[in-house]
Amino acid sequence: MRAVVISEKSGPAGVTVQEWPDPQPGAGQVSIRLRAAALNRRDYFITVGLYPKIQFPCVTGSDGAGEVEAVGAGVTRWKPGDRVVILPESGWGDAEDFPAPAFRILGMPDQGTLAERIVVPQECVFALPAHLDFEQAAALPLAGLTAYRSVVSKGRLQAGEWLLATGIGGGVQTYVLEFAKALGAKVVATSRSDEKLAQAKRLGADVTVNVSGGDWSKAVREATGGAGVALAIDSVGGETFAEVVKSVGNAGRIVAYGSTLGNWTVPAALVFFRQIRIEGSTMGSPRDFAQMLALVERAKIVPAVDRVLPMESAAEGFALLERSEQFGKIVVRIA
Repeated sequence: MRAVVISEKSGPAGVTVQEWPDPQPGAGQVSIRLRAAALNRRDYFITVGLYPKIQFPCVTGSDGAGEVEAVGAGVTRWKPGDRVVILPESGWGDAEDFPAPAFRILGMPDQGTLAERIVVPQECVFALPAHLDFEQAAALPLAGLTAYRSVVSKGRLQAGEWLLATGIGGGVQTYVLEFAKALGAKVVATSRSDEKLAQAKRLGADVTVNVSGGDWSKAVREATGGAGVALAIDSVGGETFAEVVKSVGNAGRIVAYGSTLGNWTVPAALVFFRQIRIEGSTMGSPRDFAQMLALVERAKIVPAVDRVLPMESAAEGFALLERSEQFGKIVVRIA
């Protein structure tokens, strides 16, 4: 079969389409003929060696959707032809609060979704939301799961509350915006790019704030009538985290799933006196994934897809991630 292969630690230049061994399903496994896959920043990080124990060559990709092609012994729920989307992980375990030691993300060291076929455990296969095509559905898994756990499972967002989505434009934060609006919340989206802020407005943001000038928390508090937001979802971190804290109201919550700019600068006194709760979040459980798909289906949410590339142009998608030029997800069509 054909696959998008990362041959060496050289960034997008090391990404090519090559022949790769066809996987075969064993007992309890499902073989899926992939029709589309999507890229995450994790995939780019692998190309530049920012993950431990990387073994080149490798096929990455955590997001994928397609059709069941074959099933192994003991699989009764799925049959050839079923349209499915893939849980981007395995081994979470039975606890909801934290993954088990066996937890691993799909796509390195195991073969990922940037290939014509993949074999996964049957518990990692879910029905594709009926209103989505393969390319839209492929954009959901990792970013949608991360956003859902941050907003709902950890953030406990309620209808009518204000939510702050920092650094709008990446896959996760576009879902944060879409999920929050579907749940009846009001959203402030921030970015340094006026173009991305305009796109956030079209996606449903109530207020947008350009953070290029610094001290942007004042604009957030003004937009919320001086009260501040009830919930902030952040992946930027660094010195700007202080502005996130300043944007949050009394008894507010902050959920962080990343720290692109490094360690946080935290105005501790505000955290104490405003009784702010700060939580970390990464990925999510299979239950989170099922509930996320249910919300997408119920609210008829359509993922924000920046562009769809043919398999042969996958390296271009990695380069776009390197430059952070996308709004929403970059999808690779797998013919």
